[in-house]
Amino acid sequence: MYYNPLTKEEKYQELVKEIESQSEYKKLPSPEKKYMSVPEMGRLLGLKKTDRYWLVHKNFFKTETIMGKMRVELESFEKWYANQVKYHKITGEEPGLELKQRSYSVQEIAQMLQVSESVVYDEMNKAGVEYELVDY
Repeated sequence: MYYNPLTKEEKYQELVKEIESQSEYKKLPSPEKKYMSVPEMGRLLGLKKTDRYWLVHKNFFKTETIMGKMRVELESFEKWYANQVKYHKITGEEPGLELKQRSYSVQEIAQMLQVSESVVYDEMNKAGVEYELVDY
């Protein structure tokens, strides 16, 4: 007969599982994260301290002061990220996805029409085409 004794750690883990399965105070899943710190945001974009706070003070996204610390609202940050092309997450996620779905850059129009960018600018001005200035 083969006997496999459990280590103290394994016995402890099994006891915890048994207690948790019978407890009326089950561990609840963590609530969805709604904020990140300014340093977290900076690391995500690969920015130094000065650039992090420059972005915050430009009011590109919502911030809140929670317990004396400035926090960036994740939803507004993601909305901003999807509508700009200057900053890139270190995760490789492409910026400006919403912006690119609803618009073309002058460079893209020039390539499609096989003309120079200056021709596109001139024709846009003549036609009174509305444009959105993107920070880049």
